[in-house]
Amino acid sequence: MNYSQFLIDAIVLLSIISLAIAPLALRRFASKA
Repeated sequence: MNYSQFLIDAIVLLSIISLAIAPLALRRFASKA
């Protein structure tokens, strides 16, 4: 397995997950404030 390719895939997955979770977290934070 190519380590750099695995690293790129992991970064892409993390960015997609964070983009998906960010609106929910912002909504929850806004409802608290």
